[in-house]
Amino acid sequence: KLTKKQKESLHILLRNAERLNKIIEDFLEISRIEAARLKFVFKETNIKETIHETVGLLEGMAQEKNITLKVTAKNLPIIRTDPDRISQVLRNLIHNAIKFSPPNSTIDITANQKQNYIYFSVEDHGVGMCDEDQIRVFEPFYQVEETLNRKHGGTGLGLAICRGIVESQHGKIWVKSTKGKGCTFSFTIPLQPVEDIEPIKVLFSPKTEIEKQVQEIFTTTLGPMGIPEFKDLKNKNSINQKDIFRYIESIKQQNILNPIQSNEFKSNIQEIFGIKKLPKQQPYTYTKQCEGEVKQNI
Repeated sequence: KLTKKQKESLHILLRNAERLNKIIEDFLEISRIEAARLKFVFKETNIKETIHETVGLLEGMAQEKNITLKVTAKNLPIIRTDPDRISQVLRNLIHNAIKFSPPNSTIDITANQKQNYIYFSVEDHGVGMCDEDQIRVFEPFYQVEETLNRKHGGTGLGLAICRGIVESQHGKIWVKSTKGKGCTFSFTIPLQPVEDIEPIKVLFSPKTEIEKQVQEIFTTTLGPMGIPEFKDLKNKNSINQKDIFRYIESIKQQNILNPIQSNEFKSNIQEIFGIKKLPKQQPYTYTKQCEGEVKQNI
């Protein structure tokens, strides 16, 4: 038989062991993401059912604060994806929304199809966050100041893992917030799964440092127009390899850059995001054709 004091000590030991286990699991998940070894099990999935099942798991926590979880998900297609990974991201976002929402409030969970993606959002009416926090909130271990984070604990890796899962599928995840009025976290997943997972080396790199390196490359490559072009992409939350590549292709088509310059631009960007450089573009050669000179790329 255990005394009351012994039972209390064992409960403390158990809680700390469970927390340590959660930290280890999160570190392992981050390692899998960065090594492109994150496991996805793709199958035909009813997204609407996945959302309702996930919300059902969190109803008890919401009821403790008399919070209503409202789901809006209509006309969603059956797609081939990993429902457990979608549920994992949603659980994290809804769990955070419940923690930082006042009692007797509502959290809105929505999903709809937009072009080739399913668009999800989780909107709360809690403490919100400032602009700097919105930029850095997906960094590992980043703690949003002046919130209830320390009261609620946590490893500080949840949103970084969400980011890794979403970006592994070539989706995007972001937040919009007004301080004191709540947050809306949104993410997208493609209608067609990405089977060939790429490593994401930037999870443990501060976003501000990555943006600084990207800005330097923009300035070196584009000169004076590099800074406003970089700021425009940053304001669109598009400082990622996929969106920057799309931008490079667009300015190449406008003849702002030639193929050699655009290829080097892409190679430098890839290096920042932890991927080997592209093979160098072959130089231009000139061949005589009739009476004129034709420039062709080989």
